[in-house]
Parts: sequence; structure tokens; C-alpha cells
Amino acid sequence: MLIIIATLILGTFLTYFTFSNYIKNDQIAEDKTEKSQKHIQSTNKRISTKNSQEIKISEKELKNLISKTPAFNDFPEKGKIGVQFFDGNGKEMKDQMFLITKNEVKKTDISNADFIILTGNYWIPDIKKSNDFCEVMKEIKEKQDYRIKRNIGVLEAGMKYKSLMKYQDCFN
Repeated sequence: MLIIIATLILGTFLTYFTFSNYIKNDQIAEDKTEKSQKHIQSTNKRISTKNSQEIKISEKELKNLISKTPAFNDFPEKGKIGVQFFDGNGKEMKDQMFLITKNEVKKTDISNADFIILTGNYWIPDIKKSNDFCEVMKEIKEKQDYRIKRNIGVLEAGMKYKSLMKYQDCFN
């Protein structure tokens, strides 16, 4: 009798363990497939862009977009965010660097920015069509098609940019 109970318990455990691993492996495969699809979409966006070196945005165009974006109304007085684009080969474009401050967007060196956002220049057409920089940033983040360099400490960033906490979906 004891052997039958032990066999049932062991059988139940093995069935559960096998089923759990099946679900877990299925979930992992699903996650990998989803990431692959995002990468393919991102790659297609890059490949479909002809002469990606020629895709650029002017200081005036970016300033106009930033002025329409609600998040930048609460931008800190001493805040500095750099935006830089890279071409379809991943090479940083030195002529596509912009420093965003409270009331200005300048095409200039961004090495002293608190944060630097880097993304592909194939996003520029979407940025130019948009009325809200944050809407495009959400899509860029969703596709994981950006890099952020932080040049200040976490505590300092939290204190300096606390006015932007309500816009985490844009700046997080």
C-alpha cells in the first residue's frame, strides 16, 4: 500500500514537473520569437531606408517638435539631454548631435549632457511627422532600438529631473 502511494506521489510530481517545464520552455520560445520579430521589424526598418546617411533632421525641426512636446514644458532649468543619431551601419553621426536644455535645442557637442540618447537615423522621418517627441520615443523604446549614456549619478539625476517623473514612459 505504501509503495502504491509513493508511486502515485512520484508520478504526480513527475507529471507536474514535466508539465511545468513544458510551459516554461514554451514561454521561453514564445519570448524568443517575440524578440526575434521585434528585431526583424527593426532590421526591416533599417534595410528599407535608402541612403540612410542622407536622412537628417535640422536644429530648427527638432526645436519645433520639442516645443510641442508637453514633457519639455517641465524640463529642469539646468537639465541637459543630448540626442544623437547613428546611421544604418551603427556609426554615430557627428553632424546629428543635439543638446536639449530648458529653452533651447542646439546642434553642438553633447559630451557634457547629463544623458545622451542614441538611436538610428531611420527614425528621423517618424520624428519629423510627429507632434510629440515622447510618442516616437515610446515606439523606439518598445522596439529596444536605442542606447542611453548617463553622465551623472543616479541620485543627482533623480533630484535634478524629478519634474519629469510623470513622463516616465518618455524618459525612463
